Amino acid sequence: MQDDYFVVDIEILPEWIDDNGHFHDACYTDVFSSCFGELLEGLGVGRELHEHQGLGMFSLQSNITYFREVLEGEVVRVQAQLVDADTKKLHLYAGLYRKTSGELCATNERLLIHVDLASRKSRAFAPPIQQRVDALLASHRSLPRPQSIGATIKIARPARA
Repeated sequence: MQDDYFVVDIEILPEWIDDNGHFHDACYTDVFSSCFGELLEGLGVGRELHEHQGLGMFSLQSNITYFREVLEGEVVRVQAQLVDADTKKLHLYAGLYRKTSGELCATNERLLIHVDLASRKSRAFAPPIQQRVDALLASHRSLPRPQSIGATIKIARPARA
């Protein structure tokens, strides 16, 4: 399928700026979702599947980590990859970078599940979709594994002597 990241470039709009003068934390979810949406479309689990077959992807877990602030007017590049999958779930990861410098500003790790929207229950991917998932997963395994995968929230404390 594709042996490279899914990439979306986005300019940070004025309406996305918070009272602190930088990119609002709630807007990161939308930006990451935009890139993940491109990846899902490529796998065949996007809008068409939703509209014609009543199937969709639900988020089970999401973790956003912020490293550097992003300001109004900056152009960021979001690049996503599939890091794991099974017959119903996708484990996705994306980094948000300053397009000009390549500096990492934030990451989002997300776990999604395939759902029948009528029954509201999880459902295995149809064979053609599973084949695309397996092919993309095999291809993305050649990409560098992100160091912050599986990050937990905690306060870092110095070691006691």
